[in-house]
Amino acid sequence: MNVDELKETEATSIKPDELELHGQKAPASPQPADNQGIPSFRPIDRCVKIIVVGMISVMFLSLGEKFFFFLDPIFQYRFQFAMTLTFAAGLLFFSKQFVWGLASLIVAAPTLATAAAFYLPVTYEQAAYHAETRRFLCFNIWGLNEEFDKILAMIEREDPDVICFVEVVKPAVLAFKELETRYPYVGIDPNHRGYGCRLYSKYPITQESDPKKSPSITDAPLVCCNIHFPERTVTCYLTHLVSPTELSRVLTRNQQFIELAELVSKEPLLTICCGDFNCTNWSVNLKKFLTKTGMKDSRKGHGLQPSWPAMFGTFLFRVPIDHVFVSPEIAVTFRKTAEAAGSDHLPVIVDLKFPLSEDSGASNIAREQRFSGF
Repeated sequence: MNVDELKETEATSIKPDELELHGQKAPASPQPADNQGIPSFRPIDRCVKIIVVGMISVMFLSLGEKFFFFLDPIFQYRFQFAMTLTFAAGLLFFSKQFVWGLASLIVAAPTLATAAAFYLPVTYEQAAYHAETRRFLCFNIWGLNEEFDKILAMIEREDPDVICFVEVVKPAVLAFKELETRYPYVGIDPNHRGYGCRLYSKYPITQESDPKKSPSITDAPLVCCNIHFPERTVTCYLTHLVSPTELSRVLTRNQQFIELAELVSKEPLLTICCGDFNCTNWSVNLKKFLTKTGMKDSRKGHGLQPSWPAMFGTFLFRVPIDHVFVSPEIAVTFRKTAEAAGSDHLPVIVDLKFPLSEDSGASNIAREQRFSGF
């Protein structure tokens, strides 16, 4: 072995700690490959946390809806925010961000609990009600809708006793003229121009003609009439509150709620109040309306059944703004949303049974005793 080969052999046999003694840096030893192939969740966590912070902020602001009313269009999507927070909580738990995940679930829980309550079954004592079932169809047909043949086909298929249309324009009135053969009793909005309301009934009606019956300040489209079924006469309100697309319209819609509640709470007969309220079940204004009038939501026992916008194929992206409210004595035996039939809303169909007892005074007295202010 020559001198060069001997030096090379000595250099390769020197240990790292011996190199450090000679003032030389030891080469870095290879790292174990235990984490190779496992993706990092840190960027995803950051994005999820940003989304969670935004949605939690909106949910907390919605608790002060009375003061942050200018955010009303956003507050209507509380259920979607709650579902998103639940999904985000799953991602956060998976990445071991337990505090964040728990916070997301806690904020989402009240809204989800409110939604879940609509799916709890409701039972009625059959003997206390008339055998006849009366079907109501409530539908915002959309003022720009021209697919009247689909609407007429749906009516033929569903065979309602009472049809409540919203956003009825002149072409629709002409197209629905043939309905008057089967539905000879028609209730119209006496005051409104353009996008009005129209009610068709198989049974006789008497309509309130006093213009003071209609909300005076905000000029909301309104049909108010008594429907004389063979077993019972009931009052029906059909209305369309203004959409909250800007601040002034939010204030107008809130005032319409107040005025409508004043009218409905004074009715002596059992009452159905339906239409497009442009407001979801989470809204404080809707909750106050139900408290003031003592009416119940027909969704109870039948699920959320969101109705707008119809073009979204899943209920997760829709909101429940088309409502049918009834006096608490009325039994809601069935409820569903039907096909859009060219509209941006889904029609709401409910089957109702009326109580045998003619005494509805107890509920009316209870209404009078409720707080009078909004």
